[in-house]
Amino acid sequence: MPINNFTDKSTSGFDEDALTTSTLGERVRNFARLATSGELADGIAADADDVSIVNFGEVETAGKGAAGIIARGSNASIVNFGSVATLGGIRDPDPDVDGDEAFAEGLVAEGDGFRVVNFGRVHVEGESSSCLVGVGADGVVVNYGVLSTESFQSSAIAVDGERAQAVNAGLIRVGGEDNTALFATGEDAVAVNRGLILIDGPRLTGVEGVIVNTDVINKGVIRIEGERSVGLTGFGDGHWIENLGTIDVHGFFSGGIQARGIVSFGLDGVDLEILNAGRITTDGDLGIGIGLGVSSAGKSEGFSPAENGSIVNRGAIETEGDGAAGIVMNGDGHHLVNSGRIVADGGAFDSDLLGLFRAAGVVVTGDEALVENLRHGVIISNNAESAAVELNVIEQDGAMTEDMSALLENRGLIKGAGIAVLGGAGEETVINHGRIVGDVDLGDGDDTYACGKGSALVGDLVLGGGDDLVLVADGSGTLRIADFEAGAGGGDIIDVSAFFSDFGDVLSHASQKGGNTVIALDGNDRLVLENTLLSVLDAGDFQLA
Repeated sequence: MPINNFTDKSTSGFDEDALTTSTLGERVRNFARLATSGELADGIAADADDVSIVNFGEVETAGKGAAGIIARGSNASIVNFGSVATLGGIRDPDPDVDGDEAFAEGLVAEGDGFRVVNFGRVHVEGESSSCLVGVGADGVVVNYGVLSTESFQSSAIAVDGERAQAVNAGLIRVGGEDNTALFATGEDAVAVNRGLILIDGPRLTGVEGVIVNTDVINKGVIRIEGERSVGLTGFGDGHWIENLGTIDVHGFFSGGIQARGIVSFGLDGVDLEILNAGRITTDGDLGIGIGLGVSSAGKSEGFSPAENGSIVNRGAIETEGDGAAGIVMNGDGHHLVNSGRIVADGGAFDSDLLGLFRAAGVVVTGDEALVENLRHGVIISNNAESAAVELNVIEQDGAMTEDMSALLENRGLIKGAGIAVLGGAGEETVINHGRIVGDVDLGDGDDTYACGKGSALVGDLVLGGGDDLVLVADGSGTLRIADFEAGAGGGDIIDVSAFFSDFGDVLSHASQKGGNTVIALDGNDRLVLENTLLSVLDAGDFQLA
């Protein structure tokens, strides 16, 4: 027979549960108030397979390791329409022994095929206590009600198991410290926010996946007030992180999305994939919109390992604050595709975490990086201290920028308040088929700038040090080069093969205009070599047809 409890019960002894069953397939219904104060004294406890528990009443526990409702066994179902509160924390009888801990969770199911659903209210306060927990494969935890946590080092919803799912379709309030609203671990586990997550405090996370191959998704709203807190995170290898909703962040070193490896687990942050098709806004110094290989949490704070990751932005990213870059890619082999809008407004911020860090729209530090700004893509920096795009300018210990390469392909708009594109000491290639407003400063190294048909550079091209190559296409308009090294001793080369076949043709179309040499490439295109005398030009300065 099912257990239907209408009687208020309270206990005070050790491991003295208020309501229990160990019967296979038992159905338990509670309509009353259950209260316990002893350690390991659960409100409702079941130790059997196929158990179904529904709470319409009030459950409160105060002892260490005392759960509100717990079911141990496969295919457990826990549904809460009432209220559950746990005030105790972790019980750890022997700190030197792993696995003997007990936690004061709100609702917890241990076993494959679990189903945990909350329509009511669940509140937890103690150390490492979570509101809703599922441990096992092929289970699901869903919140339609209200969850609140003032714990630390824990989660409002947590799932651990292959193909397990954690879903919020209600309201989660996260306080305390080192807490997460939704947490998932296990091969192909999923954590999804479809509701509202309110974060108030330091080192907190909205939705998190760890170890390998989880999906971390936001389709709702995440609002953050606190330092070093993040909307979405994926730590380890092979995570998919997707924002289709809104992430609004306020606080120092707090961001929208972060992904990285875990050094202590030997995970290098390989094949991390990030998609933003929603809206991310940050307000605070070092408030990075999306950080790949950057972390504001735990022992990996600062630059962190990541390799061969990808970021696709189809939405909007807006950051405000010094060092608050729109997107940061740290590590080798990363790829960014932007068809959305990235706007950063801030100067430089100097810290022990990231060194001198500028609030560029896009910051790249790593080898073989690729940035594609598509036709509808917009990347803007509204502060003259920060470029719109920064390529391998940051120096890190053990990573020499002169050994790095980066490729930027622009078909949209890149706009800086001063410098639009800033390169470092490595090998940077900029291919412009769109519009760049502001200077392009390639920095040191052997760099390449190519201006395609229909492109525009509203600013100067600064080649910097190294032997640089400039390719000029028919229909590219006016190109102004600020520091071309002309003459036999110069190492820079301009490819004008689309216009001329010999050096005499070049000279016949060149003229001295004050301190500049102007070469009329055709009726619509021209090349301006600033502070360069026509008489110094040499055939070796040009690549001809």
